[in-house]
Amino acid sequence: MEAKRRALQLAQAGVPVYPLAPGSKTPPKGHHGYREATTDTDAILRWSDDWGLGIDLFTAGMLVVDLDRPGTTTDGKAVHGGKDGVKALKIWLCPYNWCKF
Repeated sequence: MEAKRRALQLAQAGVPVYPLAPGSKTPPKGHHGYREATTDTDAILRWSDDWGLGIDLFTAGMLVVDLDRPGTTTDGKAVHGGKDGVKALKIWLCPYNWCKF
């Protein structure tokens, strides 16, 4: 129900959203993900209460940068290949003097 509430808020702000299968990053069976993203609150009210929320970033004009940090699992194995996304971004941005974070 929380995802539906958030979806309604985003849609009212003009951000196109689409449903995701429960606990997944993929659309529910029979749905087409970002291709059916909508700001139609009546359509969103028909979503199942257990569905998740996806955002059509391109249509919304948004850019998301997901920077993974190195870490380990409980058994000591590296996650994300031990790579540090923030360090990599700084290496890429600093030559342009954009690394003030």
